[in-house]
Amino acid sequence: RASRNARDAGHDAIEPRLRCLVLVAAFIGLRKSELLGLRRRDVDIDHLTITVAQQRQLDRHGRHLIGPPKTDAGCRTVAVPATLAGLLEKHLEMYSQPGGDGYVFTGQKGGPLAPHVLQAAWLKARTEVGLTELHLHDLRHLAGTLAASTGAGTKELMYRLGHASQQAALRY
Repeated sequence: RASRNARDAGHDAIEPRLRCLVLVAAFIGLRKSELLGLRRRDVDIDHLTITVAQQRQLDRHGRHLIGPPKTDAGCRTVAVPATLAGLLEKHLEMYSQPGGDGYVFTGQKGGPLAPHVLQAAWLKARTEVGLTELHLHDLRHLAGTLAASTGAGTKELMYRLGHASQQAALRY
């Protein structure tokens, strides 16, 4: 019962609009910029896949910088765990922008989610549950570790996480 209460507290610490983003980061391992750049057309619920085709960042003037992923290896199609499919589908219905070009993860007013808004929500949630040293990028490491624990080899990890080198994949 205590572990269930801790899990529920963690689940409730992040606002509902961002819960799916956190789970995609933790179980699929997308980079923050890839999460921010994810479009509806990149999510295929029927085939349980997410295609990483672009990333989105903001420059110091607040302008959107949209382009290909960090490396050529960053362009990939990865499997979505079946347990996330329902949550991802519900998220698309409730929070994502409409149309194929619509962003999956959005801010309170429905515009593209700003990195500083995500960071503030993450800081608040991790503080609330007492994990102040946990960074959003650590969820990417978790995804790699989970994939490795199911038997994924170095090449599979490289592909899943969009790594161009074996050295990067071996860190996970």
